Amino acid sequence: MKGDYPQFQESYSHDELVEYFTLDETEREFIAQFRGDANRHGSAILLKSLQHLGYFPHELSEIPRDVKLFIAKQLNLSEDLSMQYLWDSRTRVSPGRGI
Repeated sequence: MKGDYPQFQESYSHDELVEYFTLDETEREFIAQFRGDANRHGSAILLKSLQHLGYFPHELSEIPRDVKLFIAKQLNLSEDLSMQYLWDSRTRVSPGRGI
């Protein structure tokens, strides 16, 4: 439908996770600059979400668990640390609202 924004699927196959959410070397170098595992994980999740959707999700809870865990594994994390990431979505620009 025209005007609808892309949304996350409820779940992704392994091939889809690899296609949409694999961190390349440049992204890994960028994310490595952040201090703390939770900050690196949260930043990586938002980066890949922006690339996948074209905008930042309103809440980190909108991002499927399999996506968060797939990104965590790439960062050598054994668990999803996204809930420890301090991100205030109120500072974002809503899709279609402009800057």
